[in-house]
Amino acid sequence: MWQRIEQALKPDGLFAGHFFGERDSWAEDGLTIHTRSEVERLLQDWQIIDLQEVDRPGQTAVGNSKHWHLFAVAARR
Repeated sequence: MWQRIEQALKPDGLFAGHFFGERDSWAEDGLTIHTRSEVERLLQDWQIIDLQEVDRPGQTAVGNSKHWHLFAVAARR
């Protein structure tokens, strides 16, 4: 999927999105999971504008409890 994103964005194009981390409650549900070093490696040829790690208990949109572990990214191609 990441290769398709890279191919779709022109030079100076922006990416904003989230990657699930290994401590997320949904990590065992067949999602693609990344460590921080894997996210940084994906972005090695990008200008990272912002990279924040979220690792906390919370709720889903429908009110179910879960642990969130996400990497929020804004980067320029």
